[in-house]
Amino acid sequence: MRSVQNCLAPCRQNQTAAHRFAAAALAAALALFVGCGDKESEPLPDSGFVVAFESHNIAKEMKAGETVLADVTVKNISSATWPSKPNAYDQHAVNLSYHWLTRRGQMVVFDGIRTPLPHDVAPGESVALKVAIQPPDQPGLYTLEVTLVQEAVAWFPEEGGAKLTRFVKVVAGTAEGSAPAGAPDVAGGPVASDKNHKKPGELPAKRAGRPGQTAQTDRTPDSRDAQSGQWAVQVGSYPKKKEAESLAKKLRDKDYNAYVAETKLKEKSWHQVRVGGFASRGEANNLQDKLRAKEDLKQSFIVNVQ
Repeated sequence: MRSVQNCLAPCRQNQTAAHRFAAAALAAALALFVGCGDKESEPLPDSGFVVAFESHNIAKEMKAGETVLADVTVKNISSATWPSKPNAYDQHAVNLSYHWLTRRGQMVVFDGIRTPLPHDVAPGESVALKVAIQPPDQPGLYTLEVTLVQEAVAWFPEEGGAKLTRFVKVVAGTAEGSAPAGAPDVAGGPVASDKNHKKPGELPAKRAGRPGQTAQTDRTPDSRDAQSGQWAVQVGSYPKKKEAESLAKKLRDKDYNAYVAETKLKEKSWHQVRVGGFASRGEANNLQDKLRAKEDLKQSFIVNVQ
């Protein structure tokens, strides 16, 4: 009997070694499979919020309360890939959305309808989106600000990213092309209603309060001609109007068409210094190069103010 057991011992050892090898191979295969899966979405780095709006066909007139569709093409000009899917906690996906403000910069609708990215967008890649936009319920003259948001992290302009600004006339849904009696005029703008104002705090932000491109509203008397075009160069943003006016005056003294635009972001007023009003982006680009070279305004960027 002992001789039989001695003969079987090597077989058992070989069988055990084979089992170990199979288990190790299976573990390696599982590790490889998991490693090749989708990476968990993470907050973008500070350099990941840079965006360019290449084209759009957003209407200048909409009916109150009626959702409209528009084509918007955005380009990732940052150094990071924008994640299209959220993590396990429904966070960190990048979506396109918008704000509605009065012409005086009062927030009316903070969280617009979200339009998801069709896939992760790599640096240098452009993506065409079919965007759903719902105007405010009350007719009037508004500023529509379209931009991107990384959910539970930040809106792109809060991190220095761009924003597409469009002036829109909202008309009554029952009377196309005209607002009812008592609707605000161009100079006044509609009055924001607290019940329509969704608080910015409802979307958690990593670093709130740093403005990007925002609504063009309060105008200095000597800057009206400068704002007639679609494109301008934003050169600064300040919480105090006095600081913004000081920079704008210095630029006007050098024969630049500078003005101050004011808006409210997260219940706080910000004052943007902008230069120009140009019919083409190329003209604005030329001015931006000049401001960077001659005035050392390295942080300037192009804004679409129509």
